[in-house]
Amino acid sequence: MSGIDTTRKCNFVVFSQHLFFVDKKLSTVETDNMTTPLRVLGIDPGSRVTGFGILEERGQTVVYLDSGTIDVSRLPLFTDRLHKIYEEIQKIVSKHQPKEAAIEAPFVQKNVQSALKLGKTVGAITLALLSQKISVVEYAPRLVKQSIVGYGNAEKEQVQFMIASLVGAPRDSSLDAMDALAVAWCHLQQIRIKNMLTGSSRDFTPYRESSQ
Repeated sequence: MSGIDTTRKCNFVVFSQHLFFVDKKLSTVETDNMTTPLRVLGIDPGSRVTGFGILEERGQTVVYLDSGTIDVSRLPLFTDRLHKIYEEIQKIVSKHQPKEAAIEAPFVQKNVQSALKLGKTVGAITLALLSQKISVVEYAPRLVKQSIVGYGNAEKEQVQFMIASLVGAPRDSSLDAMDALAVAWCHLQQIRIKNMLTGSSRDFTPYRESSQ
């Protein structure tokens, strides 16, 4: 893949495969009431392009279902963009019926206007999800990258390569869609880790409260 050092790529592929092996081991300690498939909607928010990805955990397997982008860059008014994003998120929820949603938390930006727009975008997405009774949790970009590549400062191309390898997503998918799938993967990983450490069920409320 262009833009990725071959040696570095091999290192993180091996490391992430090791994590994936451990992840499968984690799922073997899950309780019987956790065998019901869990469908998660991951979202990479953007004021112009928002990525989304759907993953479903089925026992020890994570299955790729769908991914794509919501491109509102051609709409002249920002309020129209927010409305379009809100509507499209609701359509995605209606189509795929996810049980939970995970959003990549906005990172600190030097451009105040850009930060405000991104914050409003996240607000519109969150409202669209909550209006459909979907529970929502946010994850820091570094945690998302670490859960996929094992390195919190990984490049987007590295995340794209690994998520395609792990869940079989189309390798020609956009970076925004791949980032959204990575957020969904991160959410499933955090649930499994929490369940292993606490022996609890899939109720993710305690983590969600502590992460905010």
